[in-house]
Amino acid sequence: MSKFQEVQDFMNYRNYQKLEENLHSDFLRIREEGLITRDEFLSYVRDEMEGEKAIIVLELKCLFENEDSLVWQALIDVPESGNRVLSTVYDAYKDGKLWRSMLNKKEVSINVETLS
Repeated sequence: MSKFQEVQDFMNYRNYQKLEENLHSDFLRIREEGLITRDEFLSYVRDEMEGEKAIIVLELKCLFENEDSLVWQALIDVPESGNRVLSTVYDAYKDGKLWRSMLNKKEVSINVETLS
C-alpha cells in the first residue's frame, strides 16, 4: 500500500492503532507552535479528529511520493473557528515508518472547494 493510501485510509477509518504502529519511535512533527513528540502527536490527532469540534477533511491530494518521502495536501474545515484551511504536509520515512513530519497551513477562502 502506498504511503498516501495509508493517509487516506486513516482519514476514512480512524484506525489509531495502525497510525501508532506506522510511527517511528523517534517521530517528531514540526508545527508553527513548535515540535510535537510521538505521544503528543497521537493525542493531538485524536483531539482534532473526534467529537463535536472535529475537523472535516474535504479533500486530500498527493503531491509527491517515493520510498523515503510523501508530500500531500488537505483541504479542511475547522468548525470551531469556521475557517477553511489548506494544509501541506511534508513526511520523511526511516526504517519504513513515518519519522519526521512538517506541517504548513494557511487559511483559505470558504469558497475554495477543491484542490486543483
